[in-house]
Amino acid sequence: VELLIGNHDTSYFYFPNFPCQGFRAEARPALEMIFNDNKHLFKVAYQYKNYLWTHAGVSNKWLAEFKPMAIERGIWDDKFPLADILNMANETSLREKLFQKSGKRMLYGDTDLVGGIIWSDRSETREDYLDEYNQIVGHTSINRNTTIEYNGSSITYIDSLHSEGGGFYELNID
Repeated sequence: VELLIGNHDTSYFYFPNFPCQGFRAEARPALEMIFNDNKHLFKVAYQYKNYLWTHAGVSNKWLAEFKPMAIERGIWDDKFPLADILNMANETSLREKLFQKSGKRMLYGDTDLVGGIIWSDRSETREDYLDEYNQIVGHTSINRNTTIEYNGSSITYIDSLHSEGGGFYELNID
């Protein structure tokens, strides 16, 4: 089991940074303790071959902004899997870039042009999902699990818990 950090978790992981709707101050001490005691179990990304799991997805536009920053900080290496780079970035000042909210979410007065891997909106990734990867993401509720694919790349949205009866999504990987 791979545990991925989502937008609601960040409020407890990194309090008081990265606020999110639904934050419960009364739950903070217990959740903060659970997350901090088990920090080594949580990641922002997981990768197997060219399959990439993140909470909200990676767009080409966001990656074009992120990559020069990661190169500058010495954590980008084309030999490393993208998930490893994203997880390393979470331990640096680049965490802000991972958790950036775009104006499309219209939360908390956000004005960034593109959302990071925790907050990107489906409208950002639907037509600009990452080239050469098959992404699996949650974050934005949808009526049914949906895959969009083109030219060997795809993005699959799986946050259909409320509408598809809470079943499991099965993905066959070559």
